[in-house]
Amino acid sequence: MRDDYFLTELYNVKTLLKRNEKNEDSKGEFGRTKGVIQKDNIEPYYKPTSSEDSTLVFESRFESGNLCMAIKVSTWEYDLLMQNDVNTEGYTQWFYFQVSNTVAKSSVKFNIINFVTAGLY
Repeated sequence: MRDDYFLTELYNVKTLLKRNEKNEDSKGEFGRTKGVIQKDNIEPYYKPTSSEDSTLVFESRFESGNLCMAIKVSTWEYDLLMQNDVNTEGYTQWFYFQVSNTVAKSSVKFNIINFVTAGLY
């Protein structure tokens, strides 16, 4: 079932970044230079709907951030898909992202689903 979801819902991170860029005039109206996205200008992909909404908010649109997608499985579990490392044939060895809208003293399970090994040596 998860494989079917990824085939239909997987998206290109570069496309998402381009969608967040706004046209700027020659005076730099949005406070950034061409090709550089400032965090102040980025809208989150998800905004909690109320103070009771415990859905975590993920962000990785910063240097070296590599979270491609987060899927809420249950209240305290998320499936994560990482972007492949640059200059590899589809390998991912690390993760770097930010999580907000957290609840103190709660445990959340993150399943990084595209971290696989071909074998142990």
